[in-house]
Amino acid sequence: MPDLPRVVALAPLVLLACGATPVPPAPVAPPPQMPAAAPTAAAVVDAQAELATRIDPIFSAFVKQGAMSPGCAVGVYRAGEVVFSRGYGYADLEHDAPLTDTTPVYTASLSKQFTAAAVLLLAADGKVSLDDDVRKYVPELPDFGKKITLEHLLHHTSGLRDYHLLLLLEGLNEEDVITSREILWLLGHQRALNFPPGAHFSYNSSGYVLLAEIVARVSGESFQAFLTRRVLQPLGMTASLVREDHARPIPHRAIGYTLGPDGQVRSLMGNLEYDGSSNFVTTTRDLAKWDANFYDPKVGGQALIDGMRVRGKLADGTVLDYAMGLEESETHGLHLEEHDGSFAGYRTTLQRYPTERLTVSVLCNTTEADADALGEKVSAVFLPQLGAPDPADAPQAASPAQWFGFDFPTVAGTYVDLSTAELRALDATDGVLRMRYPYSTRPSRELVPAGPGDLLVKGRHTHYAYEPAKGKRAARLVRLSKGGAPQVFVRAEPVDRVEKLAEYAGRFGSDELAHDLQIAVEGGHLVAGPVGGAPRGAPFTPVARDLFATDDVGWRFERDARGRIVRLVASTDRAREVVLVRR
Repeated sequence: MPDLPRVVALAPLVLLACGATPVPPAPVAPPPQMPAAAPTAAAVVDAQAELATRIDPIFSAFVKQGAMSPGCAVGVYRAGEVVFSRGYGYADLEHDAPLTDTTPVYTASLSKQFTAAAVLLLAADGKVSLDDDVRKYVPELPDFGKKITLEHLLHHTSGLRDYHLLLLLEGLNEEDVITSREILWLLGHQRALNFPPGAHFSYNSSGYVLLAEIVARVSGESFQAFLTRRVLQPLGMTASLVREDHARPIPHRAIGYTLGPDGQVRSLMGNLEYDGSSNFVTTTRDLAKWDANFYDPKVGGQALIDGMRVRGKLADGTVLDYAMGLEESETHGLHLEEHDGSFAGYRTTLQRYPTERLTVSVLCNTTEADADALGEKVSAVFLPQLGAPDPADAPQAASPAQWFGFDFPTVAGTYVDLSTAELRALDATDGVLRMRYPYSTRPSRELVPAGPGDLLVKGRHTHYAYEPAKGKRAARLVRLSKGGAPQVFVRAEPVDRVEKLAEYAGRFGSDELAHDLQIAVEGGHLVAGPVGGAPRGAPFTPVARDLFATDDVGWRFERDARGRIVRLVASTDRAREVVLVRR
């Protein structure tokens, strides 16, 4: 029993980690007293056929008559035992290769739970402590004046900027070959944090890249080698790997796909060569073996499973839903632990209901798939209560007498985050207030008065505080989410077009970046790209004066006293206020 010493050591390391709050794992239903007779082969076939009649329609969009489509593989497990497993659509359109339960699929951020497990195994070995300063292992990171611990990285409370925006400012995108060297260089040259460590929660992939690097440096072997030796091989996950070399052939793997501007399917592959935050490749069959370890932990013992369920805790005492690469929550009176992934042409999810001993995995190779929603529908086949509205998330519609003084037509309008350029548009129609997300594919949602100045997003745990205009200050909406920093949206009139685009064009750079960025005018729009190279990404959309948006990025141009553009400030909700100076 080689893992026994690690089991003994792990629990105190996790529970005493700075800021971590132990949350008892959800109780697991005891096994029946008398073992049931093994089902016959015919009974198994009949059960699969009956389940197929209920699950197949959920994935019907990926099974098109007379046409090939990318799709999804789904696996359903009872305490790690496969009860349903099937693929829908194609893994590789060029080679007519169907997507099956043995097709290797890139899992994106679903990978994070494996990174967390690797760190906890090192902690059990006594080689790291979750309270250690990350600079003990990665000294090239700058000293921000506040200690950033491994626990901060695991729970997304470090305050570090997420690397995705930094790569974009370098002129790179998801189809470029990007290694851990680029990520570490960028993180090592940042001069500011989003917030002090432990102050807020902000989902951040930078921390998990650092964790994988720490695993490699401490263990003396690559992250892939460590994870294979300590986790994958002991569990028999022979079809799983960490993709450290983008050019390495992976037999029968799923190609990622998206829809092009013309509506035609095109491949969209990530060529990443860094570990920790993503790059784990697996099958729904292999994920059953990982799931089984949560009920009969052959790797790490029960201490590892308990450790992965320890939720983060902020400096103000707020306990987060995010644990160690897992999100822990309650839905319809059931405990749920899950994580999803989204990158390039892949969408994935793993959803576990420990008290019901039920887990669903969905691995898709198309951006047209909503893996989370698909997984929830499959789960509802086995847990019917999931198919009904959750009473905790669906407040009763308020009558006019319960609107707490809200005048919906007055509240209606467009609000903008002057940092990220995100928009919220509120419409009041027939006594209902709805929130839209302009320039986004997100569906609109109803806002319900929950108290004076308090609007609740119906079906969610997110609130918006409404502050009416006062003097010269415009009305504001302040987004409030558990553990997150408040996000302020200011009421503003939308801007449809900008007359003098040329004044924004030029070369901008920063000591925090390795390369300068070129802003140019093409086709009546601003575009960004590397100096001397082609533009990368979407054209800029004007949002307010000197403020533009592209996808999830806000671009704010700043002027000097004479009105000349001198700075460009780029922000996302995960990386704030990166300043580039006009060259």
